[in-house]
This record gives sequence, structure tokens and C-alpha cells, in this order.
Amino acid sequence: MTAPDRERSCGRGAWCLERTIDPEAPRASRLRAAVTPRAFCESDLADIAVKLAVLPFQAGDLADAITVPARQRRAIRVPFGPRLIIDADADALLRLLVEVAVSWHQRVAEARDLYPVDLDSARRRALTAPVGVVSRSATVLREHLDVLLGLPPARMSRPSPLIDPMPDGYMPDRYVTTGARELADLDGVWAGNEIIRVHYLAREATGIADAQPERLKGVPCRRQTCEAFALRRAPAPQRHENIEYWSRCDRCGDSMTEPEYRQWVRRYAIWCDTGEFPVE
Repeated sequence: MTAPDRERSCGRGAWCLERTIDPEAPRASRLRAAVTPRAFCESDLADIAVKLAVLPFQAGDLADAITVPARQRRAIRVPFGPRLIIDADADALLRLLVEVAVSWHQRVAEARDLYPVDLDSARRRALTAPVGVVSRSATVLREHLDVLLGLPPARMSRPSPLIDPMPDGYMPDRYVTTGARELADLDGVWAGNEIIRVHYLAREATGIADAQPERLKGVPCRRQTCEAFALRRAPAPQRHENIEYWSRCDRCGDSMTEPEYRQWVRRYAIWCDTGEFPVE
């Protein structure tokens, strides 16, 4: 595992939930991932844990979708990287989801001397009981999340083609194609981003969104002592002393009404273009 005291940028890159802005950097590279002693910052660690908890339910949704012809094949637009349309039918995506959960379970079990995982057996059982298979693996991964995300590179296989899960377009230096599968050296940073990506693809394929507040992307908190990219829509609606709030920062709790939010977005957009905040 990676030494816990060596600080590095969060493994989620520019999509880090605690990213900040460097006003001195060129406009295209102003976003800076949080610096953390672990593979991911605290917010992204929590996000990965939540997505692991949801994966078994998504496996069940995909299994149901396979039997519905109208939803069996659906085009999905990837939210980052090249704007390509991925034709991910429910069956193929379910197999990928199972592969991701069980293969990382296998790696963690080997690292922690846990009960060994028979990957081939899990693949066969997933055809008839995908929820149970994914649930068992996801539980182990959540219990040993730091171990998972700190895994060193090791050879693993994925259904072909190998899908890049990294926000910044990262791919392994070398990978081998065998036709139906591809082999590559994958590590814990890949694991965290792959879980996030598979969760997103499953959500889009089934059309079932998470029961989570809407994240307001691309806009930081207005507080100078916070500035985290952690704004969400306030609960519907959040009221306090007859004030109806529209947004809330997950990090510091600062809330804004809709007019305040829209005014802040305009000021922030001007700053991104000019490097100077307009006078209120």
C-alpha cells in the first residue's frame, strides 16, 4: 500500500469534490484537486463509499432492465473525456458491474488475507443472483476502503474494450487485448474512479437516479474561508425564519437564496473571464 504520510493530489483529479481554483494558473488549468495524504480526499472517499452501497441495487435494476425490450439497449453520453456515445446494453453493463465489484474484492481479500474469492465462480453465479454477488463484494470493499484505494498496480482483466474511468483521460501505459477481454495493470486510484464511472453508467442505463440532492456543478462556495465545489440544491425547500434557501454548501453549510445564488454565479463567471471580482 502507498505510504499514508505522503501528500498528493486527490485521485479524482479536476473532478475532485474539494477542488479549488488557482487564479494565477492559465484558465484551462485553474482547477486544482485537493491535496491529501491518501489516494482520495475525504469528500471523494465518502462519495465512493456511497456509490459502493448503491451498486447492489443497481445490479438488480440492470437485471430487471434486461427483460424489458424497450430498455434493453440505450445510448449513454459520457460526462467527461471525449464526447462519445457508448452503446451499453443492460446485460453487458451488468457483467461489467459484477466484474468491477468482484475483481476488486479479490484484490482486497489477497491484500488482507481475507477469505479467498473465486472470480470465475462469482461470474457464473452473477448470471442468476447478481444482487447477492455484488452485495457481498461491495460490503467487503466498504469495510476495507482504505486498503482498496491504496492498492498498488497489478494485472487485472476487463471486458473489451477497456473503458477509461478517469476524469482527465488517463489510461494505463500498456494493456493487452485478447479479443473479448483486455488486461492491464490497475491500482487503487483506478478502482475508485472505476466505481464512480460504473455507478454513473448504471444510473443512466436504468434511468433511475440516486435519491440525493442535486449537485450544483462548477460553482464554488462563496465564502472565502471555504471555496469548496460542494454546492447542492437545498432540501425542497429549506426554510429558516421565513427565508427560502435555494442552495447549500456541503462543506461549510453556507446557504443562499435563489437571487443570491444567481448573483454569485454571475460574479464568479466574470472572475473566470477577467480574473477580477466585480464590485457588488
